Amino acid sequence: MPKAISSSPLLDLARQKFTSLPGPFKILLDSIEQGQCSSFKHHDPSLNDPTTHKKWTNDRALDAKYLVWLLTDPRAISHIIPAKGVQVEYLRIDGYLDLSFAHIPFPVSFIKCAFTNTLQFQHARILTLNLQGSFIYGFHGDDLYVERSLYFRNGFSSSRMIRLNGSHIGRNIECSSSTFNHDISTETDSIDLSSAFIGGTIFMSDGFTSNGRISLINTIVEGNISFNGARINYQRGYAISASMLSVRGGLFFRNSFIAYGQIRLISASVGSSIEFQGAKIINPNRDALVADDIEVKGNIFFTDRFISVGQTRLNGSIIHGNIECDGARFIGSRKYALTFDNSRIYGSVYLRHDFLAIGIISFLHTEIRQSLSLVDLNSIDDLGLNLSSLKVDTLIDDQKYWPLSNHLLLQGFTYNHLVSKQVLSVQDRLRWLNLQPRDLYRPRPYEQLAEYYKNEGKNHDSRKVQIAKNKERLKIGELSFTEKLWYKIFSPIVGYGYRPFLSLPYIIAVILFGTLLFGFSYKEGIIVPTKQFQTQSAENYVVQNISDNYPTFISIMYSIDSFIPLVNLHQVDYWIPIGYTSGVIRITNNIHITIPGIIVIIYFQLHIVLGWFFTTLLVVALTGLVRT
Repeated sequence: MPKAISSSPLLDLARQKFTSLPGPFKILLDSIEQGQCSSFKHHDPSLNDPTTHKKWTNDRALDAKYLVWLLTDPRAISHIIPAKGVQVEYLRIDGYLDLSFAHIPFPVSFIKCAFTNTLQFQHARILTLNLQGSFIYGFHGDDLYVERSLYFRNGFSSSRMIRLNGSHIGRNIECSSSTFNHDISTETDSIDLSSAFIGGTIFMSDGFTSNGRISLINTIVEGNISFNGARINYQRGYAISASMLSVRGGLFFRNSFIAYGQIRLISASVGSSIEFQGAKIINPNRDALVADDIEVKGNIFFTDRFISVGQTRLNGSIIHGNIECDGARFIGSRKYALTFDNSRIYGSVYLRHDFLAIGIISFLHTEIRQSLSLVDLNSIDDLGLNLSSLKVDTLIDDQKYWPLSNHLLLQGFTYNHLVSKQVLSVQDRLRWLNLQPRDLYRPRPYEQLAEYYKNEGKNHDSRKVQIAKNKERLKIGELSFTEKLWYKIFSPIVGYGYRPFLSLPYIIAVILFGTLLFGFSYKEGIIVPTKQFQTQSAENYVVQNISDNYPTFISIMYSIDSFIPLVNLHQVDYWIPIGYTSGVIRITNNIHITIPGIIVIIYFQLHIVLGWFFTTLLVVALTGLVRT
């Protein structure tokens, strides 16, 4: 233990202020004038732990009033070497160290010291403050101005809140390998940096532990924020509350970072990337990460076995790079695991390489400028996928990892390219569409798939999708009577307008049947020349001789002429069925069928009607008027 001196300029000033000076204070003054650190280290290592300060003897203790005078009296300050400042270690400071509104133009270091009451630095100004390895009962530093850096690191611990609301830190705040607590009965935060400005980087990493909330609301950080290897435990609410945080650099949660409680980054702005490699956020049955309306100029990494227990939300976010979730685990709450609703992502989204989601992944009304990859997943048993109104350039998927039936929503989903690990047919893609819930008719996914095939030059596949869409409407859609008539009877004849030549077999069948019937009728005298036929009475008719130039009856031409409207093959105008006679079809010598002429007349009229029907249907199908 160093010995106290008897006289020095600084000591003489102190004697003018105080009637008696304790030994530790004399030793401290001597060290200050020599530009050295004043050490009160004990030879027994067990008595050098600041958390055991109650065991420290009085020769290692000093009342805070002496330090307040030393750090605020202008005459005392003039005797302190600016570059060295005040340096002390292994000293217990009793009472309140109240330096509110003080202006301290040199660095102050309390290394492995113990403070028995809350430190007061409200509205103070100081060059550098170093509390490395020390133990304190709280720190009130609202509107504190630190020109350089602030150190709470290397074994530092606090039993109550560190409050730096509205403070200005010119360079870094270093809190690595330290422990922060709060008074459970009266406090929520262990560190409050709300509305603060940090000109450098915040280090809360490498053994940093917080048993209370960290508040970074409306905080501005010119460098990075590192939570690498940190542990934050506040299951009563937000582990990190950083709404409207502005970070010019990156935000890092790596190296086995773990948080018990919600991380809240609403409306935050990050100038580089956010990295959650190997991190864990545990907040069961509630939201784990809430980053709604965040803007990230770089990438977001949820990789290296990242785990989120609770819903992860990035709704309304703007991400200028990629979102990588390779190998991540998202265990959701309230049905949802991961949501990007109403977001804009300028890069790609990767959900790959043993990725697992228990709950719904939602991209509702989101735009992804590049690709969405859904391949090599861990399991699809509990996966739901909502791609409704998502706009993406390329969807990269794997049929093996498509969601289960009723676990996929595609209404309004648009894409330019589809890439799969397998070669998928149009039937495979139609099965993909059928994974949607079948409770409502959803035409837009079919229309988008048809448009995709059309743009790829696969018009045949595009028509197949459109036909499948109409069949789906017939199965699920609510149809009026006329719509049912159309969709069930007429529309399938022309492939719902997309395959009009499906009607040809029907047309050929009617023409062939007419050919047979009209040929039989001609032979039996039921069809006679029109120009030379004169009816004398219902029972008598006369067929006058016809000239050699009279058009010859040809049954197939007659059938076509009467079937196709507006076509004149000179058959119907010259030959006509009559109802005053009949024909006989002889099957055997004893069995025959009589066909009255009136039946032929009725069918002739029906033949004309069918011709108008099929011809009209074919024409409107070819022109696309009936496509739906």
